[in-house]
Amino acid sequence: MAKGSATTVVEIPFPGSHPIARPRRAQVLYRQGDEALWLVNFDGRQNRKLKTAPDGTIGTAFWAPNGRTVLYLHIPADTTKLVAVREHTPDENSDKQIATTSQFASLGFESHQVFIRPVLLVDFRRQAVGPAREID
Repeated sequence: MAKGSATTVVEIPFPGSHPIARPRRAQVLYRQGDEALWLVNFDGRQNRKLKTAPDGTIGTAFWAPNGRTVLYLHIPADTTKLVAVREHTPDENSDKQIATTSQFASLGFESHQVFIRPVLLVDFRRQAVGPAREID
């Protein structure tokens, strides 16, 4: 893959959003709405849904600087429970709660929050979403 070029990484049957290149690995994390986090190799292989906490929605997610784990907010369906900061380790397919909070803020997404249908495009010059466009 040429550095500084936009390319189709994977075709998906749902709107994908918020792609984030994994530090130190040739992979991209992306979202399926607020339902799921997915991880795919730059070559489109091993596209897989990550095992995250059940019974709720997924808030902001981002990579730890070393690329080993994904930190994300889990917003429980039960409104009497606190929002949790969770850590997922894709290489081990493990997920654990780090902390709970009644107050939280966005954990660092840039303003590249656009929905892409049905192809996830990534501009590796900026490590952000490329423009959405129709694919024939």
